[in-house]
Amino acid sequence: MAVLFLQGPMGPFFRKLIGKLREKGAKAYKINFNGGDQWYSRGIDATAFSGRESEWAQFLRLFITEKKVGSICVYGDCRRYHRIAKTVADELGLGFYAFEEGYIRPNHLTFERNGVNGYSEIAIDGLPQWEDIEIEAENVMGGTLLNRARYCTVYYNIAYLMRFKFSHYRHHRSFSPAYEAGCWLRALARHYLYKVTQISVQDKLVQQHSGRYFLVPLQVYNDAQIQFHSPYEAMEDFIRQLMESFSEHAGEQDILVFKHHPMDRGHSHYGELIASVANDLGISERAEYCHDQHLPTLLNHAKGVITINSTTALSAFYHKASVRVMGDAFYDIEGLCSQQSLADFWQQPEPIDYELFLRLRNFLVHHGQVNGSYYRKHDLSTDAVLDEMLNQKLTPTVKLCVSSAGL
Repeated sequence: MAVLFLQGPMGPFFRKLIGKLREKGAKAYKINFNGGDQWYSRGIDATAFSGRESEWAQFLRLFITEKKVGSICVYGDCRRYHRIAKTVADELGLGFYAFEEGYIRPNHLTFERNGVNGYSEIAIDGLPQWEDIEIEAENVMGGTLLNRARYCTVYYNIAYLMRFKFSHYRHHRSFSPAYEAGCWLRALARHYLYKVTQISVQDKLVQQHSGRYFLVPLQVYNDAQIQFHSPYEAMEDFIRQLMESFSEHAGEQDILVFKHHPMDRGHSHYGELIASVANDLGISERAEYCHDQHLPTLLNHAKGVITINSTTALSAFYHKASVRVMGDAFYDIEGLCSQQSLADFWQQPEPIDYELFLRLRNFLVHHGQVNGSYYRKHDLSTDAVLDEMLNQKLTPTVKLCVSSAGL
């Protein structure tokens, strides 16, 4: 049986992984949906799907039958073409495996059967048996921002130039190179602006309000985890709800601090919204909006942390911060996250069971987390993913993708 790869992270990661699978004797295929996909799949004889979204399911079924596909691998299980692929995989009894950014960052990536985050089997199974497993020494991946920006720039520009070949393609976010370039330039400008305008924010919070502020690490404006695994339609709805509840139930000495997501710096800004709502609620002196402050330091001094379902919560656990989740998340269980009402959380956040967190982290590192990166050290990272597949730590079906000669 063969393994089929759909859209991957921007860059050559999937191409290199497919090459190594083939070297091991596997039958591995790739389907591209736009010019960016095609550019990063050059040299591996990939197939192009240029039809309408309504035609995708039937195209996929025929491809699976022709190529004898046994497993499908995707990056991002909430993308529209991948959601359809998951439905087809379930109908045909195929393995479905999702890659995503790591739960444990920055030196891990996520690879799980049937889905990640809100679709994770970890959430379904409830982690019945946690073990105290020693964490092996990690390979440090290093910074990825420059490589991400380079891969993104190439991907969007090639996709734009080849848009006529893939005229029916629908992307899961804005697909304009000019718009994305403008956002990245705006992000760069804001990065340097905040170095001046927000130079004293962190010191003020730590020195004057330590233990008296609630930290809200915002997610990117188009995060699929909000759309598919939360009750909110947009980040603005979440912000309004928190501010209204805070104004009604939090102590008068407490501060509400919103921290903007660093990868969303050029795409969105909530300053006017927060200022307007704070003014209407009479909490202008108790609402703070910050940007590039050091997250671990903020977590260390926070009274509590509120998130929709960001994996930042795992960092909060590490720093022994109390966490309240407002969406669906695999880690939202008693002992780790507060099960209180939001009104009660403002008053007295439940403490974390730190030993439970350590056991969870150890479990995750050995169940679904691969020591690697999509954007750096590709040989090391693809070898680690290949080991994960072949050793069946998560994926018994993937073994079917490798011939006996390859093993």
